[in-house]
Amino acid sequence: MEWQTQFDKNLGVLKIQISKGERDIADNITQIEILNKKKNDESRNIGKQHAEAEVLKSYFLTIGNLVMESFMLIGHLFFMQTYRELEKERDEKIQTLFHDYNLGTIGSSISHEVARQMTQRAELRLKQLLKDIEDKKVACVFCNWLKFVFL
Repeated sequence: MEWQTQFDKNLGVLKIQISKGERDIADNITQIEILNKKKNDESRNIGKQHAEAEVLKSYFLTIGNLVMESFMLIGHLFFMQTYRELEKERDEKIQTLFHDYNLGTIGSSISHEVARQMTQRAELRLKQLLKDIEDKKVACVFCNWLKFVFL
């Protein structure tokens, strides 16, 4: 009988161990299910965040392109303003040159071709004036030499 008692005792311990093992398995299965649910939730969140990131990326690229276009437009406007100011300054200088050297009258707005022609005309006239001055210098020196020789 003693062996029967010992056997029942061992059997009870084994049943407790089996029961504990079954509870541990059930707990592990529950833990696995919880972890799988968390994994699925996190995967969904990652997908949502990836989609939001793509939307934001597209949004920032659009904003970036708009900013670049704005800077290019501002640069173009600045260039055009500077270009017009330079044209105006050129026209004023040509008008002053024509007025100072009695080369004729010109309109207030001058095209590029007309400005080029007028500049060439003024340059030619100035070369003629410089030649006249040189000729007069030579004539004056010659006159002074003649006066010195014959007086």
